[in-house]
Amino acid sequence: MLKSVILQEEPAVIVGGNDENGTMYAVYELLERTGIVFQLNKNIIPEQKPDLSLPMLNVRMDRIVKYRGIFVWHGYTWYMGLDDYRKLIDQLAKLKFNCLQFYSGMCAPWVECSYKGKVAELITTPESGYLATTGTIKDVSIGQKCFSHERLCAPEFVAVQSAEGPGLADNG
Repeated sequence: MLKSVILQEEPAVIVGGNDENGTMYAVYELLERTGIVFQLNKNIIPEQKPDLSLPMLNVRMDRIVKYRGIFVWHGYTWYMGLDDYRKLIDQLAKLKFNCLQFYSGMCAPWVECSYKGKVAELITTPESGYLATTGTIKDVSIGQKCFSHERLCAPEFVAVQSAEGPGLADNG
């Protein structure tokens, strides 16, 4: 809820929710009403003004659906590391999302799959970082400078050289 009030003869806004998440969403709603635009990959902040005038507010919002979020498939986001996911989760909160569905396939290095006692094997090469791609930076023709390491993988898997655990990568 957002409610304009007069507090000690000064205008003020009461911002709150039924719980911590509701209050967080209310704060982001107030920020949007001051001109900030939250997007999945960035925030758009309007030019700074000498005075911030708040509109008169009397808003009570309820969620329309219980779960609001996105579906992330590791096969398409193989390059994302923990830092990237933390930033994504922060942006999802600003968009008032409360759910992140994560799908990981058999080529992911942390997944062990089996069926009727037979353990699945990795189908990619060690050079790929054991992910859904099978290459190194040398295989990229456009945008090589965007990668900070030789392998096409999340930063946390650069040093992985076997499915059994981390080791020192030997690219030479």
